This record gives sequence, structure tokens and C-alpha cells, in this order.
Amino acid sequence: MSGFKLIVIGAGLAGSLLSNGLLQNEIDFIVYESDPESAQREGYQIRLGAPAIAGFKACLQEDQLTKLYPMFGRSGGVISSAPALYDEKLNLLLDLPKFPAYTKSAPINRAILRDFLASPVAVAGKIRYGRRFAGYRSVNGASGTKVVVSFDDGSEDECDLLISAEGTSSRVNRQIGLNNIVQLTRQWNFLAKGNLPPSTLLKLGPEIQRAPMSVLCNGMILFISAYLPDGYKDEPRSDKDGNKNLDYDADIASIFWSLSVPADRVPKNGAQGISNKLDFCVDQIRDWDPRYHDMLRSIGEESINVFQARASKEPPKHWRQKVKSPEDPNLGNDHVWLLGDAIHCMLPSRGMGGNQAMCDTADLLPVIKNLAQKAEAGGLSDEDFSIAVTEYESRMFPRAFGWVRTSGGTGDKGPPEMSGISGRILLFFMARALDLAYVYSIAQRLFGYSPPDDAPELPN
Repeated sequence: MSGFKLIVIGAGLAGSLLSNGLLQNEIDFIVYESDPESAQREGYQIRLGAPAIAGFKACLQEDQLTKLYPMFGRSGGVISSAPALYDEKLNLLLDLPKFPAYTKSAPINRAILRDFLASPVAVAGKIRYGRRFAGYRSVNGASGTKVVVSFDDGSEDECDLLISAEGTSSRVNRQIGLNNIVQLTRQWNFLAKGNLPPSTLLKLGPEIQRAPMSVLCNGMILFISAYLPDGYKDEPRSDKDGNKNLDYDADIASIFWSLSVPADRVPKNGAQGISNKLDFCVDQIRDWDPRYHDMLRSIGEESINVFQARASKEPPKHWRQKVKSPEDPNLGNDHVWLLGDAIHCMLPSRGMGGNQAMCDTADLLPVIKNLAQKAEAGGLSDEDFSIAVTEYESRMFPRAFGWVRTSGGTGDKGPPEMSGISGRILLFFMARALDLAYVYSIAQRLFGYSPPDDAPELPN
């Protein structure tokens, strides 16, 4: 389609997924990515379910979907997305995976997914790597309002619509006057991912094979998960007791763990003040069951990433009108839109950040297609962009910011304490409620009911 051009800032998951949709619909666009093409991609795990699949279906072709779904690890079924909650002695406290209210999701390596989504866009020559966004300005021309985008190397490009998919550090978010992303300082987060050959998997015990694990103790949160995609080459294997099928693709299987530590236990200069991050993490849980130490030490110190999380505040419904200014046409600009973490980043506690970012593309692509069709038919006005962005944000805000609140919002509160008396009492009542819900779900199945599978495309 001619007469309409987009610029997408960021070739991450959401930006690359949207770009596939633009490519399939022959909409003129270009993606600018600050990292060089040869940069090593972040390889942490991400769990995706129905919201992400909505984005996949909106932006990818059928043959791409056929190749994509087998890349996911085993979901274990409709209710497997929840972690099992353990105490520091490795005693099971709450068996959340059996709770019938949880929906289906499955793990995938973030780097594998990102490369899969970016590849067709790069092959089409639509990604410019090594170009760091510096700012934008609005200009009025004979054909209407345009956005001129500037980069750190002094180069510029012009478009009708600028979309920020920069993530939590979005410069566009600040320049447009939204500024709704908050740096949280109460906790430091240590993340690590490593390979998971069968020999390592067997040493770590059966708990890690069964479901993601979570421990809340002494102000810390430990989360551990195994990514076990279906095997294609290896013969089925079992553990020493012959109870566990180990037929998985060991070439891409991985283990992931994260440890959230209160900021007062970390040097003031953060990771720079820690000589060995792995030793530091193990020392934080030195009084816990040694099997936790083994899980952490299954990944090398060089693979640990350290950061403090960010979260977002929900903007007012008409935030663009509130920040617009005659003196600065960049503020609230209707030709500048925000996607994914660039507007609604959230804490990872519910695993919905990536899901919601990719679901944005399912809301965004139809709106962009309508603009492109209007441009093809005879031109666009500023009012068309205002109506379009209002339509997109009115769909996205309730869905995405509902999950921001559910994931913890911006309160910067520490994790609930489960090791004290109050925590034990809370766990007792939660366990009884869970037992009742589980019995009820069994009774439902006896009468022919089964939980709806909202992501049947994912492997069980």
C-alpha cells in the first residue's frame, strides 16, 4: 500500500511480531533496532498462552504458526502455568498446578522466539540494526503531519506513524509526555539461564520436572523452571526408577531461575559491588535445603543477569488531550503510539508481560490496516490518527493494565512472608480452599466437564 509509512523502534518480541503483520499486509514500514545484528540475544525463558497466541494469529502466516508451536516446551495441560509453592526445606506448601482456575501456558526460550520473529523481517530488508533512537519531532507538510525520527548517529527518517516497541526504557514514552514507567528499588533481581542435559536434569530431582517451583522466604522470592521441548531425535529415557519419561530435545532444553533479594542485602552499587554473583545468591539461601543450592549452581556465574524491575502506572483515559500543548506538538502526538512494555510494563509475578505485549499486536494491526486503506483511498487527516489511536488504546488499556495491577502494580512492596506464623495461617486457609476447589473440579469431571483449553495450539 502506498502513501503511508510506519517506523517501528525496537526489534524485540512485540516489535518483530507486529512487523510480520505489516509485512504480510504489504504496509510500508522500517524497523530500527539499537543493538547490532551480531549482538547476543537475551535467552531467558518466557511462558506464553492464549493472549500471545492471539497476536501470533493476527500477524503470522499459517506456515509460520506450524513451525512456531513445536518450539514451545510442554505445558502439561490446561492448568500447568502456576508454580508449585515450596518452603525453604523443599516441603510442598501449595500444589497450585492442580488448581482449576489457572489457564494454559507453555515455556519458550526468549532468544529463540525473538530470532524466529525477526528473521523474515530481516530477510525482507526491513530492519536497520545499530541505530539508537534519539528523538522525534512533528512537522507539517503539504501531505499532512509527519514525524521525523532522529538517531544517535545523526541520521533521520520520516514517517506517518511512529510506534515505540523499545521496552521499559522507552525514550518515546518520556518525550510524548506520558512518563508512566516507575523504577522499583525495593528488590534486586538475579536471573540465570543454562543448558539442561539429561544428566543435570536427573541430578536436580523430580520437583523441577513436574512444574515451575516458587519459594517465598525471608523477604526473597526464588523461582525455578525447566524448559523441556518435545524431543525429535533422542530415544525415550527414564529416571533411575523408571518413572519419568525424559524424551525431550536436550539441544535446546534449559533451566531458568530468578532470585529476588531485598535491596538492603545488596551493595549500594548493585551488581558492581558483588565479586561473584552465583556465590552471593547461594549465600542468600545458605540455610535452605542444599538441593536449592544445586539448582542455582547448575548454571555458571557468567550467565547471571542483575537488574531492578520497572512497572507502569495506568494513564488517564484521555491522557493525550491532557498533555497536549500548542508550544510542543510532540506532547500527546496522535501520530506516535506505544506498544508492549513501552507503555504497560509489569512485574513478572504472573508471567503476563510478554503475553500482553504480543496481544497488543492483535489490537494494533487492524487499526493500522484501516489507516493504510484510507491512505490508499485518498489521504489521511490528523483526526483519523486521533480516532485510530483512541480505538487502539481503549482496547488495550483495560486488558493490559488489569494485568499490571494483578502482577503487583507499582507499590514496590516486598513479597509476602510465608515462613512466619501469619504466613502459615494464610497458607493453611489457602490450602483448604485449594482442596475444595480441586474436589469440586474432580466432581465436575465425573459429570463430563473438562476445563476449557484456551490455548490448544500449545503442546501438552
